[in-house]
Amino acid sequence: MSLVEYTIRTATGADAPTLGALRAPMASEWVEEGQTTPERFAAFKSQAEQYYAIQIERGAVRAWLTVSAERQPVAAASALLLPYPPSLFHLDQVHERVVAYIFGVYTDPAHRRRGLARQLMETIDTWGRASGIDRLELRSSPEGQPLYESLGFESFEMLRLRLGR
Repeated sequence: MSLVEYTIRTATGADAPTLGALRAPMASEWVEEGQTTPERFAAFKSQAEQYYAIQIERGAVRAWLTVSAERQPVAAASALLLPYPPSLFHLDQVHERVVAYIFGVYTDPAHRRRGLARQLMETIDTWGRASGIDRLELRSSPEGQPLYESLGFESFEMLRLRLGR
């Protein structure tokens, strides 16, 4: 299949089951065999569906789906919108500074190596620039890093402190 046989569309809250269904196999690629159970994956998928339904409707998350010519969703990517406080370095900006944290970039294995993740990321880049997003950020798997670097993403360090759980 060529890229012409795929279309990208903005997801809505009604797409939450589809987004959850694509997020579950992505999560299964993160864990080693035997680290979880089918019941945990089912619970994960259900929670992902609820998350997308609520957060898309709130406007806190934007998501995109790539659909095949057969109208099957085969790839997805999402952006969590994070409003930033004013900064001394950005006083000339009259609009609210928003960072879009990209997550859930996933392509079904049967549709990989066709440029779908690149096309999704280019769609997000175009949307972000048109929407006045300050910057895009993401964490990448080693497999995805060359793609993101080819799109202009740069490595940066973050520190974190886990609270609870």
